[in-house]
Amino acid sequence: MAPFLLAIIAILHSTAALANPSTAKGFTLELIHRDSIHSPLYPGNLTAVERVRRFVDLSESRLRQLKLSVSAGKYNDTALRPELDHVNSMYLVKVSIGTPPTTQHLVVDTATYLTWVQCHPCRPCFEQNPPFYKPAASTSHRTTPCSHPLCEQFKCTRGKCRYKDRFMDKTFTKGTLSMEVFTFTSSNGGGATESIPGLVFGCSTASSKRMFKGGSNVPAGLLGMNMESTSFATQIAGQTGDGRFSYCLPRIDLHEHQTSFLHFGGDIPEGPHFATTPIVRNAGGPKDYYLKLHDISVNGKRLNLPRNTFKRKPDGSGGCIIDSGTGITYLEERAFNRVVAAMIVYFKRFENVKRVVAKKYKLKLCYRVPESFREWPSMAFHFEGADLLLEPVNIFMGEKDSKDVFCLTMIPETDGMTILGSSLQQKFRFVFDVAKQQLRFAPENCGRT
Repeated sequence: MAPFLLAIIAILHSTAALANPSTAKGFTLELIHRDSIHSPLYPGNLTAVERVRRFVDLSESRLRQLKLSVSAGKYNDTALRPELDHVNSMYLVKVSIGTPPTTQHLVVDTATYLTWVQCHPCRPCFEQNPPFYKPAASTSHRTTPCSHPLCEQFKCTRGKCRYKDRFMDKTFTKGTLSMEVFTFTSSNGGGATESIPGLVFGCSTASSKRMFKGGSNVPAGLLGMNMESTSFATQIAGQTGDGRFSYCLPRIDLHEHQTSFLHFGGDIPEGPHFATTPIVRNAGGPKDYYLKLHDISVNGKRLNLPRNTFKRKPDGSGGCIIDSGTGITYLEERAFNRVVAAMIVYFKRFENVKRVVAKKYKLKLCYRVPESFREWPSMAFHFEGADLLLEPVNIFMGEKDSKDVFCLTMIPETDGMTILGSSLQQKFRFVFDVAKQQLRFAPENCGRT
């Protein structure tokens, strides 16, 4: 067995032993799109142009965060981490923490190593969507001791395990590692809940007042979902004995009213036709979800891209990441140019389809199509051992009130990184297995699942 896999298994076992493990095998969180009417960040009714521009702007901010997280790597209190500008991730969850439970909105971040929330009292702190989590009012709150396995990478001061994250825009959050009961919707249904004790998280007692830009009605912190030992995903794996989490994203144009869910363990819906591809180990760097992408097809024809197009480079640049927090898909620049060239050749056969320059959308390839047009090209992403076959909804974005202008929801990335964003992931069930380092996926009509 590979040394890295043995290390992961050891971490999972040590995490499970921190407290009495939960007997529940599955948990579910409601996954809230940031622009949903159920979100504290709901922007109100937007026009088609405003919606697309906002989608691209948030994605660009998220791209900066992911690129900078490569250099930040593992925790140390001198590293500058990517700024949290615009609360740029696409999804939030509601998590109940403590006894009695306090419900908090957290930003889901698959590039973050630690879950943290603001703890009352905090000085200074940013204005969040109330209520604050108050550790003194919770009978289940415990400070994480310095002897705890997850404290090894942090500093221990006066018997407490302390963290401090500094961000590129000179904001910060700091506090102590704590352990608490997290409560979730039960897989038994009927409004029942399940609780997991002893989850380690950051209790921030000081944060920059401008940590989250965009007003006072903002989330309380982050839900760290990468593959570090301190992340929420890895700890849940240790508690339940099941290293999987899953989501199925509905169509972006329906996100204001549709709900999706973040499932863990035994709550994950099973299907018969899942494809499987490995998640690539990133030695010495951030434990994000890197995949082995080999090639791309447009309308059934392989582009035959150079072998190392999507391979991670020794300096940490490049590679292919899947990230639901990014809206747009970013392609390595040469691959993007090849995709665009193939699309241009495809659309030339249709006299009633005209290429247009649509700078207002901030997207590179746009067409005006008749309302009756149905002959969209397909695309496929060819991974190690699995092919992701895309529909038009994964490839193009547009609105009828935009005079039938549709754009390719992909942007070139000049530094070589490829990010498979939420637009590409629509209408697929994705299952991430942290312990086995695998990603499974299958098409699904995502709705209330």
